[in-house]
Amino acid sequence: MPEPRINSVDDLPRDIAPGRDLWSNIAARIEAEGRPVARRRPASSWPVWIGWAALASVAAVGWGLYWQRPAPADPNAAMLAALPPEARLAAEASLSEIRESRTRIMAALERDRGDPQLQELLVNNLHEEARVIRQIENAGQMAKVM
Repeated sequence: MPEPRINSVDDLPRDIAPGRDLWSNIAARIEAEGRPVARRRPASSWPVWIGWAALASVAAVGWGLYWQRPAPADPNAAMLAALPPEARLAAEASLSEIRESRTRIMAALERDRGDPQLQELLVNNLHEEARVIRQIENAGQMAKVM
């Protein structure tokens, strides 16, 4: 009678036991060499570098999305829109002049950070912008009342 052909491990008979315990001999030889018995990583685990690559990809996409987000809208736009046209034009001109002045002050401060007069000009500029914004807000509230 011919022996059955075996094409895979699944074709092997399950009821045949080895004649002796093979692991005790293998383990004894490994320990005799002074090496620890290595534990194998499961075959389904991914290499570590794949995890780091995935993390880097997610970080790069997040960074790109952050820089492509739209610029925040002017928080004063709603208040300006509530003003009558002439007052809105005057307020926009004042804010524009204050902001252009601040740009020039900041450029001068980049050249000479320790100049106390420039620092005072910057503080005064910020206070002036806050004052104009309060005036815009008050005028907008008055326009709503009328």
